[in-house]
Amino acid sequence: MLMKVLFLTPYTLNLRLGGFEAQVIEVYENLKSVGVDVKWYYEVNSFDGFDIMHVWSVDIGMLPYIITAKSKGLKIVLTPMKGSRAEKNWYLRLANSLSLIPQVCVTHKRNIQIISLADYVTPLCKFEAERISSVYNYPASKIKIISNGLSEVFIDNRDAESTLTIPFAHYCLMVGRIEENKNQLTAIQAINELGLNMIIVGKAGPISDNYFERCKASSRNNICYWGTEYNKQKLALLYKKADLTIIPSKSEMVPLVVFESLSQKTPVVCTNRCGITGDLIPGLFFTGIGVSAIKRNIVKALHYDKNAISKKGVFSWRDIAEQYVSVYKTVLSKKNNK
Repeated sequence: MLMKVLFLTPYTLNLRLGGFEAQVIEVYENLKSVGVDVKWYYEVNSFDGFDIMHVWSVDIGMLPYIITAKSKGLKIVLTPMKGSRAEKNWYLRLANSLSLIPQVCVTHKRNIQIISLADYVTPLCKFEAERISSVYNYPASKIKIISNGLSEVFIDNRDAESTLTIPFAHYCLMVGRIEENKNQLTAIQAINELGLNMIIVGKAGPISDNYFERCKASSRNNICYWGTEYNKQKLALLYKKADLTIIPSKSEMVPLVVFESLSQKTPVVCTNRCGITGDLIPGLFFTGIGVSAIKRNIVKALHYDKNAISKKGVFSWRDIAEQYVSVYKTVLSKKNNK
């Protein structure tokens, strides 16, 4: 049976700002490649004829669409994007209690409703899965962890050296949109104090032009603003040639940049405010978001043996798409058995 799946995504998707948007687009394209009839809701503006609506995030703007889709018999698969450790579980539990009061914690209340309406939830990591189960009281039996994947170019590891000129022989790398949450300004200060070079790949996020200008004002000749790199082979080479990659964000879920960098045997200094904090992954160093902590972990990563980094456990986006197909089949089999 050909599955007909509708993708419901936040407005940021078409802006293609970073890892989240890349993840959703990769899953979409690879579902098509394995034979799933998948469409964007914003293109069809209809629920008719679809079996499943896959909802990406618990954005409260999704709620009316979910309610309508359920009323039309669609099954809901939810990838909640609630894996950031910047949001504390104790605070969410407090919000659970306060949301029982009318007009209090309304956003949290809507998040609870969205999660409760899902027929299956697919968090990106163990931390997020445990949060959905224990904080939002969602049945663990209907949760399947499906993490990020990698494009084939990162797995094949083919070079594009003849077509890429890199301004530094040694450099640290940052990849992602330039905005306050990504904390580039603090990273620039750390890099300057250590006397290192850095390449920043990405562009200013929405309403972040002022922050971008502050970053540039703090930069010296040792900081290169590369812009957005759409050529994945060239991006893979930027990772491979880097001494290390820095992700000092104030909030993250499961950064795609971590896996892209490690796939090229380049160590990563990553914020401890993400969903995979504490995971023992060779070449991955977790850091606080202040200058001193970032400097300390950069020094550690610079002395790390790249040969100790392994590709074990890396999935292609096609592998990830197949995992989602398995979930779709599960929810449809439950629908047909009723």
